[in-house]
Order: sequence, then structure tokens, then C-alpha cells
Amino acid sequence: MRSIVALALLLLAACSSADADTRPGLRPIAVTAIAVPLDAADPARDRVGKLRYLGGIELKSRDVRFGGLSALRSMSPGRLLSVTDGGQWIALDLDEQGDRLVGLKGAMIDIVRGPAREPLKGKAHADAEALEFGPEGAAVAFERDHRIWHYRALDGAARAEAFPDQRWLDALPPNGGIEAMAKVGGAWLYIAEAQLAGRHEGVLLSPAGLNRNYARVAVDVPAPYSPTDAHALGDDQILILARRFSPMQGVGAALLLAPVDGARMALGKSELLAELAPPLTVDNMEGLAVVRSGARTFVYLVSDDNFSPLQRTLVLKFELLR
Repeated sequence: MRSIVALALLLLAACSSADADTRPGLRPIAVTAIAVPLDAADPARDRVGKLRYLGGIELKSRDVRFGGLSALRSMSPGRLLSVTDGGQWIALDLDEQGDRLVGLKGAMIDIVRGPAREPLKGKAHADAEALEFGPEGAAVAFERDHRIWHYRALDGAARAEAFPDQRWLDALPPNGGIEAMAKVGGAWLYIAEAQLAGRHEGVLLSPAGLNRNYARVAVDVPAPYSPTDAHALGDDQILILARRFSPMQGVGAALLLAPVDGARMALGKSELLAELAPPLTVDNMEGLAVVRSGARTFVYLVSDDNFSPLQRTLVLKFELLR
């Protein structure tokens, strides 16, 4: 009898961690962090391309809700915000000593809600892939059920946004929707993961366009990479994070810089800033956050483990060297 009771308690604990906590607000979740070098074979190495490595951590949790981190933004100094494949907000309070990322102070979690503040049901409706965050709140792009929702508060109701080119949105495959989204200057840029007509495309929406305020733009991402996140760097440049995977070469990530002309509704040719590939520490890099401090620019990358024990959730910090 005691074994049956114990099994029942274990099942109850598992179900309670998997079920959505509908109480509003971010709440603590148990997450541990292990420091990782840029290059395990050369722990002193701290340069790759135009990036200087400032530490990184691998995150683990026994809570089944944790994982699938698919986008990244800075909420405040030392705190990062992510949104996940499973429809969760994840806030990470970093342990930084000087400029270096050395650990994790704590983590918080909350469900992403719908227009009636309801929990999102099922992968097809809850698969959040892109995030923008600022004083006006958060914007989230979902794939499978392609759409963009805005939130004045993270625990508030979603407000749906009419997309400027519904035909473009509807043409995206279920698992290749808007993967990167950023506000640069006064313009919004939305980038699809999948290729359309043989190229990576984005939609640029700007109130300052000379003759029009909307355009489809080509996104210059070198093959075999696909874009996974983007972040403004000033009012006329954008950083683009891209990833690749092949059975022979494994995973890889690239950080690109492209000019944005909101007035002429154009996105220019990208410059490759850095490439992460084995034996460097890298996984399925999907999130990008930028923090400016005086003349210095810090870049944080996060990986999506797809809730798989074969992958890792990494948070890596770099300084962009220009």
C-alpha cells in the first residue's frame, strides 16, 4: 500500500509541475547553472570573430516546464527575459561579477496568456518564437498558428495585431514562421525562418517611409544558416542571430550585422561578425539580447534545447568589439 501511495504522490508532483499555474505573475522555479568555457579544449580562449567571451552557463531544471527558450531580451540590468516553445515566460536573474557572467541568482516562470488571459493550449497555439520588449510592454510572434500578440504586462491579456501582409504570413510553413522580430528606430522588422522563393525574407514596417510604410525585404543570411533572432543596434543597424544544423557538422551559430534604412524601406547586406561551431561551446542558438553600457556593447545568446535531453540550455555572454 505504501508503494502505491508513494507512486501516487510522485505522479501528483509531476502533474502539478507540468500543469499551468494560472496565478498571475512571475514565480520562482528551481534552475541550476554550471559555468562553461568558450572552448573546452582551450579554457583560456576568449575571442571568436569580433566577440570577446565574458562567460557562460548551462541551465538545468527538474521542472518539466523549463526548456525551449526561443528568444531573449534584457528586462533590466542583470535580468533577461525569454519566451518558450511551450508558451512560458522565463526570467533569468544573472550572477555577474564585474563584466563576467559566472552563474545564476534565480529564475522565474509564468504562463503566456491569450486575449481573455487564458492559458494557451497545445503546441500548435503556444509555440512562441520571437520576442521584443520595452517600456510599452512585450510583443510575441508565434508559429504554427502564425500571429503576433502584444502585452502591456506579462501577466495581462494579449492584444492581437493585424499583420500588414497576411498573404506573406499565410504562406509560411507551420514550423518556419516568424523567428526574429525587432524594433529598430521607428520601424518594425519581422523575419521568417523558412525561405520563400529561394531566399530568406522579412517584412519591414516603418511610419517614416518616404513613399510607403511597408515592404518585403531580403534578409542576407549565408547558407546553410537560418535566422533565429534579431536585435536593434542603434537606429539604423540590426544584429541577426542565425543557426545551422547538419548530421555531419552538428550545430553552428552566426552573428551578423546589417544596415536598416527605414525611410527607403531597405535592409542591406550583412557583415559576418562571428561564427560559433564545434569545438566551441554552442547548441541550438535561438535568442539574442543586447545591453549597452557607455561605449560598450554586450551580447547575450541563449539556446533552445527543444525539451530534449540530448541538447542544452546555454546562456553565453560576449562583448562586441568594433
